[in-house]
Amino acid sequence: MKQNINNFTKRISILLVFILVLSGLFGCVSTLPATVPGSAPGGGSSPSVAGPTPQSDAGNTEDVRLPASGEANYTIMVYIDGANLESESGLASMDLEEMVAGLQTQPAINVIAQTGGARTWHNTSIPNNAIGRYRVTGSGLEQLETLPQQDMTEPATLTEFLNYSYKNFPARRYALVMWNHGAGPLYGYGMDENYDEMSIMTLGDMVSAMKASPVATTPLEFIGFDSCLMASVEIASLLSPFGRYLIASQELEPGYGWDYRAWLSSLAQNPGMDGRALGQVITDSFIQYYDDNGLNDAALALSVVDMSRIQALVQALEAFAASAGTTAQPNFQQLARMRSNTKEFAGSPRVDQNQYGLIDIGDFAQRISATNPAESAAMTSALQQTVLYNKKNATVEIANGLSIYLPFSKSEYIDQDMALYKATGFSPTYVNYVANFVKNLGGSPITPMNNLRQMKPALGATGQPEDARYRITLNPQQAADVSDAYFVVWQRQANGSYRQIYQDSNVQVDPATGRVLSGYDGRITTLNGEAACLYESDRGEKYVRYQVPAVMNGTEVNIQLLYDEAKQETRLVGAVPVYPNTHLAARELWPVKEGDRLALSYYTQTLDEAGGSDGEGAKAAPSLRGGNEQTAGKELSIKTETLPSGNYLYGFVVVDLQGNLYETGYTEMIN
Repeated sequence: MKQNINNFTKRISILLVFILVLSGLFGCVSTLPATVPGSAPGGGSSPSVAGPTPQSDAGNTEDVRLPASGEANYTIMVYIDGANLESESGLASMDLEEMVAGLQTQPAINVIAQTGGARTWHNTSIPNNAIGRYRVTGSGLEQLETLPQQDMTEPATLTEFLNYSYKNFPARRYALVMWNHGAGPLYGYGMDENYDEMSIMTLGDMVSAMKASPVATTPLEFIGFDSCLMASVEIASLLSPFGRYLIASQELEPGYGWDYRAWLSSLAQNPGMDGRALGQVITDSFIQYYDDNGLNDAALALSVVDMSRIQALVQALEAFAASAGTTAQPNFQQLARMRSNTKEFAGSPRVDQNQYGLIDIGDFAQRISATNPAESAAMTSALQQTVLYNKKNATVEIANGLSIYLPFSKSEYIDQDMALYKATGFSPTYVNYVANFVKNLGGSPITPMNNLRQMKPALGATGQPEDARYRITLNPQQAADVSDAYFVVWQRQANGSYRQIYQDSNVQVDPATGRVLSGYDGRITTLNGEAACLYESDRGEKYVRYQVPAVMNGTEVNIQLLYDEAKQETRLVGAVPVYPNTHLAARELWPVKEGDRLALSYYTQTLDEAGGSDGEGAKAAPSLRGGNEQTAGKELSIKTETLPSGNYLYGFVVVDLQGNLYETGYTEMIN
């Protein structure tokens, strides 16, 4: 039964994902606004729809025409749940145009598309209030059926499409591409604007849809997700009976998604390619597209997974879960430290945003090598055998091909999340392990740290070089229980409240001495002259990614910035909108263009007048509030400047191995 998550409506699950923007209009969609990216390959007008429309009946196939050559090499089914990606930006229409451009040689392959899920289609040949089925050819869209409106997140809708395509377009190989938003194994795939937007197609729904279709007896050559966050162990495991290969991304996939023109052109030239070879073409062309168009500041990663080998990886994961244990305090602390240091996908600095809890299983396997060497080696070996090909761009340092769910969050919704995770049907051994880990996260603090309120950071007085850094000193037990620490600066406002204008995660914690050190130099980043608090979302040897909360043209966004270590410069990537009441990752990146109204947002709270001198520190949880609105010019100025005149408080935030946050006292500074 399709999962409805209306009881989670307070949650906001907007994560970093990109519609990478070219200049100009998409030539084939006359209704697109100027802010929507430039022309899709092929140009021209929207794909035309040829031929009469058969009766709107899923069982009526009399008017369907088979390929003239008989059985095709491939029938590729593209399930296009357009949603807001289409109604707001025309992205599905663009990809249909790319498909047409890729099939100019009239190859011995069938590309069958089903459209729905969007209130409005930019390709005016596609109905807004009905389900459309088309055969995509080099001449355009050949209309096959128009059906009554159906919810594209219902498993029965997917089953009917699979039944129809297998029956009417027989081929040597079949493949399925799921086009829409994605949200990993916990939440699943898709939203339909014409129905309850909180309803999604869960992983269990996908399994039931495929079980009820010919896929159950004639598996797909590959299952592809042109969606975010769907390259996970859980998804590969549960869909393995229905396909040979999985092609998906661990990352927040850009709005343009796959380059259909490139990979369909390659398949047309070599229709005998198997799913592994074709998956490599899809992956290479995906990365190359953004590189060719100067859009490679986005985080890009795509994988080709052999689903026939996934159970070996699951078994290795289960062996680790059985041997490690989380109930004993030392075991939990070891695991929590390794988990906190593991590469995580789709994190967010906003306290009201959903966290997906997805980590790179390859990185995690390396982290546990000291404590569980045999299990680490088995997981690494199985992963290498399972992930046949994966590729990432220069601004993604770690992406080994598959993610796994292991949350590290004190979310009030963790119990509901665990219920969803158990409902996926994934390995009970591993799910139980995660449940025990989560139970420890929510338990009483292992090491009390409330005394941090009495500590105020200060410069050293020992005559050593490190005296130039601010520090506090923890006791040995506290130092051993730290997973992270930040140095923060708050600026006093006219009404007496304070707003956070600086946060630095480059803080050194020495377990041997208990010292927590920060080398803050009294400077901040400004955007168009306004103080901007940068929240780190990812760090590699050559780059750092940041997010800055803001409001642009009345919509909440996260401004994306990329610091390039080689060039020693910070670049604007764009603005990702924050949408409420959905668990699916958005796929938009808006340019900050001349004339846009932009107001940076700041976490604001009330602090005691002496900056925490009475040991109380913060008196209320911070809230996110918009700052001064300005009109953007031709370029967004990004500078590093000295703190302006004013009153400031600075201190540390320490995070323990259970995810609890502790603020120190604050030191007052008048600049």
